[in-house]
Amino acid sequence: MRAEQRELEALKNETIAGKKTEKAAESRQTRKKSINPRVLRELEEQISRLEEELEIVSGKLENPLEAVESISDLGAQYNTLKNALDE
Repeated sequence: MRAEQRELEALKNETIAGKKTEKAAESRQTRKKSINPRVLRELEEQISRLEEELEIVSGKLENPLEAVESISDLGAQYNTLKNALDE
């Protein structure tokens, strides 16, 4: 009879310990999911800057002739400066 009681106590303690372990694991997961507001704000700012850059690139891709012209202008400026330095 005492052996049975000990087994029941052991099972009860394991169950209680198991519930505590589950609660601790859930608590850890909740903490992992929460993000520091400052970090979140910084991430949002980075995303906004990237979105702005994407808009600029998209605009350039929509008007490739303007991009070619600006590259051509830069090339001409480079050649002018190079010639001036060579003289």
